[in-house]
Amino acid sequence: MTQKDNSDPGAVHVNPVDRLGRRIDPAVLNVAEVISRRALRHAEKLLIDPAVAINLLEEAAATVSRAISAKPITERPIRDINSYLFLAFLRRVNKTRRRQGILLESLRIRSLDAANGIDPRPRSLGLSHPAADGRATTDAKCRVCRLS
Repeated sequence: MTQKDNSDPGAVHVNPVDRLGRRIDPAVLNVAEVISRRALRHAEKLLIDPAVAINLLEEAAATVSRAISAKPITERPIRDINSYLFLAFLRRVNKTRRRQGILLESLRIRSLDAANGIDPRPRSLGLSHPAADGRATTDAKCRVCRLS
């Protein structure tokens, strides 16, 4: 992501290839650059990092490019690429926010458990440390744990 030199200071240059290496059609790339300010403003309101937002916009642009090229000529073309691309971006932003929410909730529960003195590590395997159940002895010379 780089600022454009000769235009609006808020406009953002969108890379012609997304982070997965998919090419973006030049027409879709132009639209992505036009809506980039609006997309960044929206993402910032939702507390999403601008670099992540641009990556999401590039991924949406690559997906829209693929959708346009895969559409048979007999089907109606996409009438409003600006809206179509912005909605694809919003779907990715919402998916990212859901993931962040799940992660934050998991971290919150984990920290509450740790604060209450509960060990948050899973115990479902039924494994214990060999020294804890008396099956291991230590050799004072080499400090190696041996199972009896």
